[in-house]
Amino acid sequence: MRSTPPAHHRRPNAEAMTLRKLSTISEDTLTPINEPFQYDDADLMLVSSDGLGFRVHGNKLGRCSNIFRTSLQPNALPTPPSSPNSTSASNHDIPEIHFIDPTLENGITLSLFLHLAYSLPLPVPTVPIYFQAYETLVEFLRKWECTVLYPVLSGAVRSWVEDGMISSSKGLKIGDALGSERLLVESVKRGGEYTWAGKVIEDPDRRRRKSSPNYEGRQSKGYGSPPGKTENKFDILRDGLPGEASLDLTAVPFEYFVGLSDDVKFALLRASRAGVKERHEIDWDRVGDEFERVLAELRTLDQ
Repeated sequence: MRSTPPAHHRRPNAEAMTLRKLSTISEDTLTPINEPFQYDDADLMLVSSDGLGFRVHGNKLGRCSNIFRTSLQPNALPTPPSSPNSTSASNHDIPEIHFIDPTLENGITLSLFLHLAYSLPLPVPTVPIYFQAYETLVEFLRKWECTVLYPVLSGAVRSWVEDGMISSSKGLKIGDALGSERLLVESVKRGGEYTWAGKVIEDPDRRRRKSSPNYEGRQSKGYGSPPGKTENKFDILRDGLPGEASLDLTAVPFEYFVGLSDDVKFALLRASRAGVKERHEIDWDRVGDEFERVLAELRTLDQ
């Protein structure tokens, strides 16, 4: 039976949707994040936790979630009065939803959500750190119960995995969170295309590329470790074993391992046996010694 991922967020209520958050950013401010969503015929204003305004259509949100659909019933949200300090009073003559969670409901997350809601192409996360925005997007979709958008997002991520734009470990994590078996399988089949790389001390004479602690280099493209000198310090929480396949569960960072559901981890561990071309005798004494060392290191972190 499939284990259910932990619910990190309680179901939103009307108070959470209408509570106004003070912000130093004016709702009239336009940035590349919210500028594409300023429709002249909008009937709803979304305000992110960091103060960016999105003029959108309520029916688009209603199709995404029962929570939005219920909350957008006639007279469910009051129309705020026009603000004399606003450069455009029309920005305040329609109902508003103010999001207040600074982690899940910022402008970037709302922008990605609206890309899905309006069936627009999603920006490709060309740098590993950019993919964190999509992990946050998944949590946003789960919080607001936008299950109808799960296949859309999983389809986009699957295409990135197939085209080699993101690593298979990222695809597996998103596929697990969204319950997309097709994305999971596609990611596993490409589990050897990327390998984990060590931390890097940047060489000031060679600033071609920086590395994050969990940077994964593309093995099939012949990419090695990023330029610089490898650090000896190893962070068991965030670092994978350098040079090992990104979906070798014996080599992944601890935070990545515990972030997967038990059934996905077990299926991958069991399936990995089928991919072994030659059977080798295991030195269980050595396994025991390494098990003792790793377990002691993890338990030290908890103290």
